[in-house]
Parts: sequence; structure tokens; C-alpha cells
Amino acid sequence: MRAKAAIVLLLVASVLSAKGYKNYIKEAKQLEKQGMYQDALEMYRKAVNSADIPKKDKFEALLDMADISLDKLNQPDSALKYVLEAKSLFSDNYSRMDEVYYRLGVIYEAMGKYVDAAKSYEKVATRYRNSKYYEDALDGVERCFKKNFKEYVAIVDGKPITKLEFDEQLENLPPFVRKRYETPEGKRELLNLMIEKRLMVEEAEAKKLYLKSKVRKQIEDARARILQRALYEEEVKNKVKVSDDEVKKYYNEHKDEFKVPGTADVRRIVVKDKKLAEKILEELKKGAPFDSLARKYSVTPDASKGGLIMGITSKARPKELAKWAFKLKVGEISGVIPLKNGEYMILKVEKRRPPRVKSLKEVRLLIVNKLKRQKERELWNKFKKDLYKRHEVKILLPQQDTTKVNEKKG
Repeated sequence: MRAKAAIVLLLVASVLSAKGYKNYIKEAKQLEKQGMYQDALEMYRKAVNSADIPKKDKFEALLDMADISLDKLNQPDSALKYVLEAKSLFSDNYSRMDEVYYRLGVIYEAMGKYVDAAKSYEKVATRYRNSKYYEDALDGVERCFKKNFKEYVAIVDGKPITKLEFDEQLENLPPFVRKRYETPEGKRELLNLMIEKRLMVEEAEAKKLYLKSKVRKQIEDARARILQRALYEEEVKNKVKVSDDEVKKYYNEHKDEFKVPGTADVRRIVVKDKKLAEKILEELKKGAPFDSLARKYSVTPDASKGGLIMGITSKARPKELAKWAFKLKVGEISGVIPLKNGEYMILKVEKRRPPRVKSLKEVRLLIVNKLKRQKERELWNKFKKDLYKRHEVKILLPQQDTTKVNEKKG
């Protein structure tokens, strides 16, 4: 009987212990959502110190603690301690070990230990090629290489600005701006701007301006925008694909969108006097070059081009121009055409192109982009609806009384 009682007590203790660590984690996550990060860390500590917490749950809790320490409290030393403890729980073959090494890279980089950071990123890129952090790890390796590059252009408080960083800054400038900074004097000016930026940021951090309410609000707003963009790319943009079959289907079902109207290239001579127009027409009939007479007599801006207007459609203005451009034969010269503004026009059709439908090759990219936007919009809306379902959302703003609104309209 005593043995049975002891077993029962052990089972009860185990259940209570398991229930306890789960409650600690649940409370920690709530505190984290409320921005109470130190309190959240304390709850996580109680959870990871629970005797019977499974290794997988302890591993995840330690990573959460590291993320809070680094991202919310700017304490990379503490973050490093938690990640290394998580790393000690499993071998490198564990399915989530890529997350450990990637975090190590981020933490070492934040601490200025670029060699260690590069090694951690490299581990992700070489050993865990299916990791969701694979591309980010490659970027991290390149970034740390630039930091470790020994050819410096300046050193500010012991921290170098490498030539690679400087060259990248120059390369990222818009072409019309870059030209200004490619001269020796311009490069010195650009370097001074980079130094000033670093000095001002360090001075602001030394004065702890990030603690000011207004500054914190601006940082949080900027962070929220950046994270929203990153979430959109992760959950929507990177997932949307458009197949060749979808492109062909859209093209065949929407050919009206790709119709190109008929166009014509014409030459015109426009003058203000009817008798002058008739005189010009006689010269044309005798074989005088149309473009020469246009340059000599026409009052329109295209006179300098011999009266040439290219690619007009049936909707061109004035209406008389569009009408006769598609009525005359190619090479034919019109008579004197009176215009509504009191001027007189003589027209010659140089070339005409019939209406057509653009080929699939011509519009493929247009269709792909259109279908992508449509799919992204649908997927994003679905993702946002799913977020509402997965989280507890209470809307306390009172709804508008639609009956009163309708009565006012009536």
C-alpha cells in the first residue's frame, strides 16, 4: 500500500510540476505582449528551472529569453548566455539547431565580435541548407566579412569604417547623386557624412535619448513598419507564384485588354489663310516636296519636322486630323481641309498600321505582375483574417447606429 501511495504522490507531483512550468510560460508570454519584459524573463526563468520541464520546452523558452534580452532590452551578453544554454541541451543534429547558430551570429554581431558572428552564420549556410535562415545567414557572412576587412578608411572611437563599407555606401547612391561623390573631394565629403552619422548616433545613445517618450514612439513606429514589410514578404510575397498555364489562361480570356488600335504616320501643313492653302496645294500637285513646304509655311509646332506626326489614332485631335488620317490612302494628299479654329490643313498619309492584339510574349510580364498583385492581395487578406482567429481580439469601440444614419439620409 505504501509503495502504491508513493507512486501516486510522485505522479501527482509530476502533473503539478508540468502544470506549473506551462503556467509560467503562458504568463511570460502575456507579460511579453504587455511590454513587461523583465517580468516576462522572471517567469521564463521559473519555467526553465522547473524540475520536470521537457528539454524541447526548455529549449524554446531559452530562445524566447534570448530574443527578449537582445531585441527588447539590448542586453546581448544575457542573450548569449541563454542561447548557449539552449545549445547545450541538444546535439548539432537537432532539427532546430539552425535557429541557435543563427541567433549566435546575430548576438556576436551586435557585440562587435564579427569573426565569431561570421563563423556562426557560416555554420547555418553550410550545414543547414534547408533552414529558413539560409539566405539571411549568407547575408550575415558577407556583412561580417566587410566588418573584418582590414583596409580601413577611418576609425571612430576604435571602431573602423572599412573600404568595403565605404564603397558599398557609394554604390548604393542614386546614379545622379553618385557622380558628385566619385571625385577625391566628393569621397572625402561622403566619408565625413558617414563619420558624422556614427558620431551623432553614438552621442545620442550616450545621452540615452532612446529612453525619451517621443523617441521611443518613433523607434517603435519605424520598427513596426519594418516588421510589417518583413512579414508581408515572408508570408505573402515569397509564397506567391504564377505559372505559365495561369498566364496563358489569362491572356486567352482577356485579349480585349491587349488590343492595339490602328495608327497612322502623317504629314500636315496648317495655315491661317485659305488662299495660301490653295496655293500650297497647287505646288504639291506640281511635285513640290511636302516636308519642305511644311517647314516653310505651316504654323504648327511639328513644322520643324516637315509636319510629321507619328502614331496617331482615331481619337487624335483635331477631329479632322483623325478622320482624314484613316480615310486617305497611303501616299495620298488631301485637299484643303477647313478646321474649326478657322485654320486650313493639307494632309498626307505616310504610313498606316492596322489594329492588332499584342502577342503573349509582349504582355507576359504585365500579366505575371497583375496576377501576382491579385494573389498577394487575396493571400494577405486571408492571412490577416487568420491572425484575428488565432489571437484574442476585443473591439471596445461602439458600433455606429446605422438606423439613425439611414433616417438622416432619408
